[in-house]
Amino acid sequence: DGRLWMLVQRRSLTRTIGAGLYSSIGGKREDFDLNSRSTAMREVFEETGLLDLGRLEGTPPPLQEIAEESGAHAPVQFHIFARSRYVDWWFIL
Repeated sequence: DGRLWMLVQRRSLTRTIGAGLYSSIGGKREDFDLNSRSTAMREVFEETGLLDLGRLEGTPPPLQEIAEESGAHAPVQFHIFARSRYVDWWFIL
């Protein structure tokens, strides 16, 4: 129907900084993340529970298993659209 949707999260109202703030999904790269793509997949799953990412190539095995069991479908696209020194931005369709 031509509409686009954006997934954001609302921070807890009990937070000292940014209480109630709407923000994009994300987080920092951990030592065990292979690259920024795996960081993005992990963070989206951790913060939203979106299982569709588990159907993508390169997803950590535990997430793949959960996605398979749930019947999730792979997103149409999952690509990086911007990079900077500290942050990479990804989109999911």
